[in-house]
Amino acid sequence: MSRKKLLIGFSTLCVTAAMVCVAAQKEMNVQVKEVQIRSSASPFGSVVGTVKAGNALKINLEQDDWCNVTTGDGAITGWVRKSSLTTSKVQMSAGDNDVAGVSSTEMSQATKGFTKEVEVEYEKRNGDLKQYFAEIDKVEKIKTSPEEMLKFLKDGGIKAGAQ
Repeated sequence: MSRKKLLIGFSTLCVTAAMVCVAAQKEMNVQVKEVQIRSSASPFGSVVGTVKAGNALKINLEQDDWCNVTTGDGAITGWVRKSSLTTSKVQMSAGDNDVAGVSSTEMSQATKGFTKEVEVEYEKRNGDLKQYFAEIDKVEKIKTSPEEMLKFLKDGGIKAGAQ
């Protein structure tokens, strides 16, 4: 076989392999109300951007409980926890914040760990949950910067990243 044919064959193989890799790039969707994209695979990494529920992210790399992602428009690259993502399609309806056939209330409950069936069964055993959801809503509104978290850990003698 001539060198020219070998070189053409090898080049074709490389181009085909590269096209397969690009086509196979994994994409996942944000399944929580909002996810913070961080500069490192750590809850203490600086926030480089945020993405709302339903948005697709390209998965560049998976590392333990974290994914290195890029937004669909390529504007932001960073790290998010895998638990914030799903391979399922999450579709938002304009204006009402409902997800494909799911009410805002049901979506809120699902992000708190309850489906309607689980909630009904739990309420049978424990009574009305509205007061608990109100408390959860209050806690969700608390915002703590990575700097405040690090100070808290340092003041308490806890090493960041310790298991």
